[in-house]
Amino acid sequence: HMGEWEYLFEFILAEGTSTAVLEKDYIDANMPSNGVAITGGQLSIMNNLSFGIVALIIIAISILLIMIAVLCLSYIIKATLAEENYTIGEMKAIGFSNKAVERLYGMKYIVMVFVAGVIGYLAAIPFGDFFSSSVVIYCGNGTDGWMKWIFPLIGVILLSIIVIYRCKTTIRKNLKSSVVEMMRGQERIKKEGHYSLPKAGFKHRNLSIATGELKCKWKEYLVIFFVFIFSSFLILLPMNMKNTVENPSFMTYMGVGESDIRIDIQYTDKLKEQKDAAISQLEQDSEIAKYAIYQNSSVEFQNSDGEWEYLRIENGDGSVFPLEYLEGSAPKDTKDIALSYLNASEMGKKVGDNIRVSYRGEEFPLTVSGIYQDITYGGKTAKANIDFQEKDVEVYIIYLDLVDGVDIGKKTIDLRSTLTDSKITPISEFVSQTLGGITDNLSLVSVAAIVISLVLIMLITLMILQLITAREHSAIAIKKSIGFSNKDIRIQVGVRILLIQFVAIVIGTFLANTFGEVIFGMMLSSMGASEIRMLVEPLKSYFLSPAAQLFIVFITVIVGSKVVRS
Repeated sequence: HMGEWEYLFEFILAEGTSTAVLEKDYIDANMPSNGVAITGGQLSIMNNLSFGIVALIIIAISILLIMIAVLCLSYIIKATLAEENYTIGEMKAIGFSNKAVERLYGMKYIVMVFVAGVIGYLAAIPFGDFFSSSVVIYCGNGTDGWMKWIFPLIGVILLSIIVIYRCKTTIRKNLKSSVVEMMRGQERIKKEGHYSLPKAGFKHRNLSIATGELKCKWKEYLVIFFVFIFSSFLILLPMNMKNTVENPSFMTYMGVGESDIRIDIQYTDKLKEQKDAAISQLEQDSEIAKYAIYQNSSVEFQNSDGEWEYLRIENGDGSVFPLEYLEGSAPKDTKDIALSYLNASEMGKKVGDNIRVSYRGEEFPLTVSGIYQDITYGGKTAKANIDFQEKDVEVYIIYLDLVDGVDIGKKTIDLRSTLTDSKITPISEFVSQTLGGITDNLSLVSVAAIVISLVLIMLITLMILQLITAREHSAIAIKKSIGFSNKDIRIQVGVRILLIQFVAIVIGTFLANTFGEVIFGMMLSSMGASEIRMLVEPLKSYFLSPAAQLFIVFITVIVGSKVVRS
């Protein structure tokens, strides 16, 4: 079975020419116009959004890696200086100032940062071209070629400044010991405070000691605490984005209330006959709970420059599938009009403002009654109770809800077999088609973020375990001498890290559900949805994700804390 031929007309406009003017001239010339006009800007927005999600997660992972790298560097510097305490003490004894010693040891790390920055910058150019080849295909090379050289350079410079600053502060802190302390090999230990043991004795001794030590040494765990928060946020953000897009209620960001199936009747000279046939069948179908039919056409409106442009209008009963408005409400009579978010933004209109429209040569004012979110048709739509003539209707759209228990997939197949001239689409499939590669990229990014974050959590936990056992070897030896077993000490260390991670997961989850909404809303605002409510799947977000993170840390603590035996 072959479908009907479709024709695609493409235009390259002269510099400064408005696409709205072209669209108006095209329609005024009575050219075929039973399709949707899509501008290059709209295609760029879709492609940029699709690749932008991937870029956002890559940047977030890079920040996490930088945090871990800086943490590792500070530990390496501390260990190096601890080994050379006697040498540094001798240098200070013969007259070297702290600044001179700082410059001497800092120069080594400055040279390392410089060499690493140059190698990284030069390697990023060819690798960047390779990894961005697919982006160039869909988004183009861009107009400013210098940006691919300057922005990476700025990033390398900023990163180098951060690393050098961290090196200097770490070295400076470790040079505060006196000459005698350094030559004796004594480490300057900062007061960590103390905690009181229970007067009634230990009921849970390992838990009491672990929480007490955490209270005294909480500053040592700040970096790992923020890494755990960031990792939790990184896992949940793409997961919540994916859940939001795949949820049926996402339909409310497409200019209509939540429903089950959408029927499009278009691309035919017999729109009315096909619409009547569809309505007749739906009326007799006991598996359909409710339905609503909408007609789409266009009117002209006068923009701020006094020019006339075409505006896509939808007319239908909005009470069947009510839509939540950003501001105001649906049109109540023939004198009202509701605008999509993008249209209202471009026109500079608010609720209560007037807009002058023209239909079939008759001009009349309409009052903006509400502003809603809509990512269909490039985000530029409107709703009004205008009685369009049948020959002006471009498309009939029917939304319907099924009776509880009716399978949407099977019902779609049944409707397609009878309404052969109409396009029958389940709402979930329609959302996926509208957002294109965004949903596919979200699935890929979500899996990648989970795997990378869990690996980084494991690495940072191993690192902190090594640090704890190295810095607290004396305290561990004392605990063993007074009767604590290796198992007790491992439990105390593990409880500290698990408590930190539990609090970090709570904060990371909160940030993903709040700040994540802001990020997702900013990304979709260019498509016509400015206020997104992040839809969370409780089982994944509140149980499986925290459980996976805690399990990874738990296993890592068991394996990594075996060094306590020695």
